[in-house]
Amino acid sequence: IGTAAGALKAYRLREGLSQAELAKKAELKQHHISEMEKGKRGIGPKSAKALAKALNCKLEQLLV
Repeated sequence: IGTAAGALKAYRLREGLSQAELAKKAELKQHHISEMEKGKRGIGPKSAKALAKALNCKLEQLLV
């Protein structure tokens, strides 16, 4: 996958979620998900944990 941004998008698509759906599950804002996937925003520790849980993956898999 190569980057955390790429991993985030890949896992989101694997789960069949839109950015808005993922944002709701992870209790984040949709535009933050978009910026993270584009590599314009870093994925902080708190967000990473919420995203990993929402995407049913391990934290290490998300933060490559």
